[in-house]
Amino acid sequence: QGIPGVSFVLINELFSVADFLASYDASMVTALATTDREGRFEIDRPLSFNVPYSVLIIAEGYLPIQADGFVLEPVDVPIDLTIYLSRG
Repeated sequence: QGIPGVSFVLINELFSVADFLASYDASMVTALATTDREGRFEIDRPLSFNVPYSVLIIAEGYLPIQADGFVLEPVDVPIDLTIYLSRG
């Protein structure tokens, strides 16, 4: 009974979420994923460890979530995050 179609945008380390939102330049994006009804998703490419990515999470009817400086470390794989969405 999850929320269908939550989009996860991973922006490369050279740009912030604000940079991406100002231009919507696809070359800034490292990976895109859409969750299943349980909120699970997989990134379609290997990610670098200890690199500060920016993250944008979008779900229809909810406020977007954004964060700069998301760093993945080897001990984090696979990642199990709980993300709380707020109705917009």
